[in-house]
This record gives sequence, C-alpha cells and structure tokens, in this order.
Amino acid sequence: MRISCLLSTAALVLVSLNLHAQEPVPTVQVGTPEPVQGTKTGVIVTVPPESYDRVADEAGEIYTSRGYKGVVPGIRDKSDVPSKNEPEQGPRPVVEWIGFQPFPTYSRVFIQMSGNYTFSAVRPTEKRIDVVIPSADVSTRNDMHELITRNFPCAVDRVVVDTSSEGDGAVIVSIHLKAPVGYLHRQDGAYIFIDLEL
Repeated sequence: MRISCLLSTAALVLVSLNLHAQEPVPTVQVGTPEPVQGTKTGVIVTVPPESYDRVADEAGEIYTSRGYKGVVPGIRDKSDVPSKNEPEQGPRPVVEWIGFQPFPTYSRVFIQMSGNYTFSAVRPTEKRIDVVIPSADVSTRNDMHELITRNFPCAVDRVVVDTSSEGDGAVIVSIHLKAPVGYLHRQDGAYIFIDLEL
C-alpha cells in the first residue's frame, strides 16, 4: 500500500510537470504610453552592474555603448540633451556642464565653461576641494544638482554646486571626498579638470 501511494504521488507530480511544460510562457504586453509634454528620449541600461566595468576608457567607448548623451571632453563638447533655457549671453563666464569620469587609475571631475574665466582650486578641509570661479553664472538650475558618485570605485563621494552672493558672485564647485587624496588641477580650453587619486 505504501509503494502504491508513492507511485501515485510520483505519477501525479509527473502529470503536473508535464501540464506546466505545455503551458505557454507568460508574456507582458507593453502598450503605447500616452505622450507627455516635454519627454526626453534615451537608452535605459538593463545590464546588471556586476556584468560591466564602472570605469571609463580613454577612447570613450563606454559612452557610446551606454547611450550617454552628455558632454564628454575630447569626444562630445555639446550635449545631445537640449537645454531647457538658453543662458543670457553676457560678459560673465557661464558654467555649462559639470561631469565626472572614473578612470582605472584616477577619477576626474570636469567643468565645461563658456566665456573668459579664471578659477582657483583650494582645499578648505582634508575631505573637500573647492573650485571657485569668480564672477560666473550657472547655465541652468539643473546644473545646480549634486552629482552622487559614491558608488564608483574612487575617492569622490559627491560634487555639490553653489553660488556665492559675496562680491560680484562666484560659482563654487565642491568635491566631497570619501578619504583625503591627492589631486591635480588644470585648465584646457573650455574645461577645468580636477584629477584625483583613487
């Protein structure tokens, strides 16, 4: 009786498995979304983070493969993403774009400028570097948002943009670090580069 019961249970499981094997695989129907005014197009990356490097290559292939449309020094000096409002053309320099690039041996924060500008890089604390651009404006309010970089394999935690009301106004780009590391700064045409040790 016990063997008969086990055989009946095994047969029931096999029948159940066979039924499930013949069922169609469920599919998800994706409808056409309602158009939203001011939508942006882009590529959504659905690759798990562990399946790719989180660093940029010098040739810039990573920006093509991931569909990045922002500014990349030496590769794309104008963003493919349209600005919400064009800055007024005046005598003051304008911060056009602030970006971050994690390379295998160092990380870089870059600031793209327009107009004639000067800047200074100072270290007010061990874990912060301030890039001060006197008499400058920021292109759009969106450029005032923080860049959160703490998940990259580097010493940069985040980049914060602020303006100073003292004097004739300045843009201050603060690089907050996870640990105190060395850095180099330089100007290359329209770009300010801050290169940091890992």
